[in-house]
Amino acid sequence: MNARAGFTAVELLVCVGAMTAVGSISAVTFSRGTSEPPSEMIKEIQNEIRDMRSRLDRLDEKLERLQQEVHAAEQPQGAAAAMQRQIKDATQIRGIEQAMIIWAQNNGDRYPLPSEIDKGDRTVREKGMDKNTTSNIVSLLIFNGFISPELCLSPAECNANIEVDRDYEFNLPNAASERDKALWDPSFNADFTKGKGNFSYAHMQPHGNRLARWSSTFLSVEAQVGNRGPEITGVEPVNGRLTAKVKDPNTVTFLNHGPRESWEGNIAYADCHVDYVTTLLGDDPKAWDRYKGRAGPTFDCYFYDEPDDVNRRNIFMSIFTKAGPQDKDWTAIWD
Repeated sequence: MNARAGFTAVELLVCVGAMTAVGSISAVTFSRGTSEPPSEMIKEIQNEIRDMRSRLDRLDEKLERLQQEVHAAEQPQGAAAAMQRQIKDATQIRGIEQAMIIWAQNNGDRYPLPSEIDKGDRTVREKGMDKNTTSNIVSLLIFNGFISPELCLSPAECNANIEVDRDYEFNLPNAASERDKALWDPSFNADFTKGKGNFSYAHMQPHGNRLARWSSTFLSVEAQVGNRGPEITGVEPVNGRLTAKVKDPNTVTFLNHGPRESWEGNIAYADCHVDYVTTLLGDDPKAWDRYKGRAGPTFDCYFYDEPDDVNRRNIFMSIFTKAGPQDKDWTAIWD
């Protein structure tokens, strides 16, 4: 605001100080003299005190109105900032999904798998499918220029252990088994549970029968990449509707988007569209994936590996810090 209204905080303190001083002078005047001070002086002091109180009352009213105006002005800005983060986040997630689709165009429709690229173990020492961790998959995309390290950090990230890898080595990476033959920088780290991690997002597990879905299927209900979700302990009917049970009600993932007591986030699908999802388990077959459960087609919770999946093809999204040929070889991390 260009116009100046009311007192400044300094002026307010001056006024209060003046009132205190006047009170002190009055007390001293009455206590010192043996005779009463002139009545004119008493009236003058009383009038000044009334004027000061009146000005302070008006100042209080102006201050209250100003606080209300500031609060009202901040509300739309806060909502606008949240919307801006959500849109930027969706753009980054779409960018990662697009990178995988472009990779697949020259790779028999298959998304990147380090086990297929580093067959000579010249980048990392892990063997075969042990290489297919989130760190290696994402680093492979970065090293080949499909995405940047900056794209890997969500603008809505609330986990302080996740940050941009500003030391990514595009040439002769020190952490590689053979630096001059490296196909990615192995120091890129998605594991935020043991120090600093460099990746905010969850992706579908590229394992077992899901490998058929780790490709350019272009199915509009097939979730591939998105905001991390909370750890889910099970799915059960509540009031006639399947509901995902969250292990930790204080999960960090509740803080990224939407209300603080539930999960909301962006999900990119195999046809490269991104939806802003407001539930952990949907019930619309046109928009939500289903798997073949023992009781028939069942809606799929993206962040939970349902044990009743007959074909083991359900969508399961997380950050995976360990991988391998068997289910027991994989480790998913949360929060």
